[in-house]
Amino acid sequence: MLALAAASVSALPEDADQPLSFQADKGAVDLNSNGESKLSGSVVVEQGTLRITAHELTLTSQDGKLARAVATGGPDGPARLRQQVHADEPFVDANAQTIDYRVSDVRIELRGDAFLSKGDGEFGGGVIVYHVEDNLVECGAGCRAVLPPSTESD
Repeated sequence: MLALAAASVSALPEDADQPLSFQADKGAVDLNSNGESKLSGSVVVEQGTLRITAHELTLTSQDGKLARAVATGGPDGPARLRQQVHADEPFVDANAQTIDYRVSDVRIELRGDAFLSKGDGEFGGGVIVYHVEDNLVECGAGCRAVLPPSTESD
C-alpha cells in the first residue's frame, strides 16, 4: 500500500482536509512539490468523499498540491470516480476508459464509453466533460441523456 497525505483533490472543503491515500499493486510516488506519480494494478485513491478506482493512475502535483489525476481502465473494467461535490447534493458517479480530473480547473473529462450520473441527470457518450463549479455537462460522440422533470416552481 502506498500512501501520500499532502495533496488536495476535492470539491467539498472538508475533503481537502482529509489525507489522500493510495493502494496499488505497484507504483512510483514523487514526493517533490512539482512531480508526477504513477500507480498501476488495482489502484484505489481516496480522500474524503472522493474515490477513484483504476488499472493505472498518474498524479501530477504543482506547488505541493495535486493539479491533475488521470485514471485509465483495464481488463477488469473502466476507471471509476465517485465524489460528493456539494454538501447538499447527491454523489457524482462516473466511469470511462479514461478519467482526467483537472483539479485546478475543477473539471472532469471522461473519454471512451463515458457515463456520468448526478442527482439532476445521467449522461452517456464517447466524451463527457463535467465543469463541477458551473454544474455544466458537455456531452459528445453519441451523447445520451436522461433528465428528470424539474421540481422548481415559477
